[in-house]
Amino acid sequence: MKKLVSFVMLLFFLAIGSVALAAQQNLQAIYIITANDFHGHLRADNDAPGAARWAGVIDQLRRENPAGAVVLGAGDMLTGTLDANESHGISSVKIMNAVGFTADAVGNHKFDVSRKEIGLNAKAANFPLLSANIIDEQTHKVAQPFKPYIIVEHGGIKLGIIGLTTIETVSKATQKNLIGLMVLPPEAVAQKYIDEVRNKGAKVVILLTHIGSAQDHNGDIIGEITGLLDKVHGVDLAITGHTHLTVAGSYKHIPVLQAGCYGQAVGEAKILYSKTYGKVQRVNVKYIKVKEMPVYIDKEVEKIANTVTKRIDAKYNEVLAVNKRRLNNDLLGQSATGEFFCDLMRKEMQTDIVFFNGGGVRAEVPKGNVTYRTIKDIFPFPNKMVKLAMTGKDIHEVLEHGISNTGLRMLRFSGLKVRADITKPEGQRIVLVTTLDGKPLGDEAVYSVGTNDFLALGGDGFVTFKKGKTIAELNNTVEMCAELLKKQKEIDYIGPDGRLQY
Repeated sequence: MKKLVSFVMLLFFLAIGSVALAAQQNLQAIYIITANDFHGHLRADNDAPGAARWAGVIDQLRRENPAGAVVLGAGDMLTGTLDANESHGISSVKIMNAVGFTADAVGNHKFDVSRKEIGLNAKAANFPLLSANIIDEQTHKVAQPFKPYIIVEHGGIKLGIIGLTTIETVSKATQKNLIGLMVLPPEAVAQKYIDEVRNKGAKVVILLTHIGSAQDHNGDIIGEITGLLDKVHGVDLAITGHTHLTVAGSYKHIPVLQAGCYGQAVGEAKILYSKTYGKVQRVNVKYIKVKEMPVYIDKEVEKIANTVTKRIDAKYNEVLAVNKRRLNNDLLGQSATGEFFCDLMRKEMQTDIVFFNGGGVRAEVPKGNVTYRTIKDIFPFPNKMVKLAMTGKDIHEVLEHGISNTGLRMLRFSGLKVRADITKPEGQRIVLVTTLDGKPLGDEAVYSVGTNDFLALGGDGFVTFKKGKTIAELNNTVEMCAELLKKQKEIDYIGPDGRLQY
């Protein structure tokens, strides 16, 4: 009994000591909630809890903290679904306004829409769009309407929040919307702005980035963000996006946080700042999966989302064709959906070959009714089709870059039969390429190639397409496919059909 009493007294004095230590350090709690890669998932489906439930969890977490929270977005929030794309991202902006976001980083998919539409998004937003490393090609200043950083106050402490964008934007954004802009390596400007916000009184520095991170099997942080964090100092928290993963850990003592995608999770960072010592004492980071939380619904967001989705459904529920069987879409492997539509486009465009980037084919064709909405979900980006003349040698280079490239989704094609050895490096993967009649592709022979304007301008690193000679610019991908399905009325495709063997 004496031992038990002694133990209880020890715990009591330790608790008193902790309280005294906290008082001595004059600790201030700062609460951060994060989101990234929401991609306009307004409605609930298998991949997403829906905007109302996602926003409800954010609101509940904020209510549980007496001082409230700073809510930050790490990019690619606005577009990616028909519900969001129809308004060029404005619907998502309205939801983020209702949630009360403080800032959003600029992601590569910000450029899914035109520069004019980006400007309209910025005007509609109650929060700034942050990117310190996207600059105007002529002035070499941060491109409008973006800002490099903001300084906000929370709990009496100034926070410097610096926006940074992945260098992959150079190849992964819609190329025509990048004209006149330069995307600098984030590390080229990051320290400059870290020092600048510190000099302006920021006590806590947060990198709000659309830069990829991940964790290996040991929980160690890996990915693009590590290259940046290797080259900066004075950072208290790095918020990341782009890879669609949930991440909570630290790299070289810098906490790193990422909250999945599509509203499936939110990130939570609890920062303890010592006013006595003038520095951050501790940062705890974690992610919270929305569907594992009680159901909280944000009524204002629900109203906005319902208004949008009802309008979209009324406009796009027209049945175009009936599909006899589900067509899969493995983003990293074979895709019956990709094959079917590439075949359809090749026939319509009357070309020898069609190529489509794997990341541009985003959904599968379900069994049953195929609506206009289905096509918009499959092809969410506003691409136009282009007809090119390309040599066999250049086509071979395209295949080398696009087949089982670990940095890309699998290239989709029609009009060829390809055998590849994916254990080999790029440049040595393609074993044999023939046309449909079994003839090997001739290096100097010229073929007509249909593709989208994203690839034609060198998107996803497919710079070889820029060697092709433009024959014609054709219709929008969605409109072309919708009209073709209307005429066809039925889909009876069994695939994948073995055009790619590896």
